[in-house]
Amino acid sequence: MNAIYKTTKLLAVMLLLATAGNAQDNVAIVGVRAGINLSGQDGVPRGELDSYAKVGFNIGVTVDFRLSDKMYLITGMEYTVKGSKGKKYVEATSDAPGHYFINNDKPAYLQIPLHVGYLWPINRDFRLMFHAGPFMAYGLGGKTHWTYVYDDKEFRKKEDFFGIGVGKFDWGLGGGVNAEYDRYVLAIGYDRGLRNFAPGYNDGKARTRNMYISVGYLF
Repeated sequence: MNAIYKTTKLLAVMLLLATAGNAQDNVAIVGVRAGINLSGQDGVPRGELDSYAKVGFNIGVTVDFRLSDKMYLITGMEYTVKGSKGKKYVEATSDAPGHYFINNDKPAYLQIPLHVGYLWPINRDFRLMFHAGPFMAYGLGGKTHWTYVYDDKEFRKKEDFFGIGVGKFDWGLGGGVNAEYDRYVLAIGYDRGLRNFAPGYNDGKARTRNMYISVGYLF
C-alpha cells in the first residue's frame, strides 16, 4: 500500500507539471488513463509450469509531445499490475501421492514508455494514433501465491515476487493504437519484455508480455 500511495503522489505531481507546461505552449498534450491488463510470461522461472494469462490493471498519466502536425513523442508514467498463473501436476511416486501445485504471480511495476506516434485524422473529431517504441519498468512490489493440492486438501503460502533471483528492472518493446474522439481515448496495445527477469531462480528464463486496453481523457 505504501508503494501505491507514493506512486499516486508521483503521478499527481507529473500531471500538474505537464498540465502547466501544456497551458504555456500547447506543445504537450496531457491525459489520464486507466484500464485492464491481460498478461503472462515466456519461459519458466518457477519450475516447469503450464502458464496461463492473468488479469491485472493499469492507471497513469500520458504526455504526448507534438513534433509536427502528425508525428508525436509519446511518454508518461503508469502503475501497472502484471503477472501470470501457473499449474503443474506431479505424478505419484513411492514416497508421495500425486498432487497439483499452482502459483499466482502479482507483480506491480512503475512503467515509462518512450514511443513514436503517427496521428491519422479521420475527420474533425475522430482520429487514430499509431505508436511503437521501447519501455522501461521498475518493480514496486507484489506477491506470489502458492497452492498445493493433496488428496483434495489445499495448503497455501505466499512470498515476495521480487525475492531471491527475481530482478525488479524490466525493459522491452511495445506498440498499439489509440482511437481518439474529441478528448476521449480508447487505447489498445501490447508490451513485450526483452529482459530475463529471473535468471537466478531455478535457472529460469522469463520475460514479461502484456496486452492492455484502457480508456482515457485528454486535457
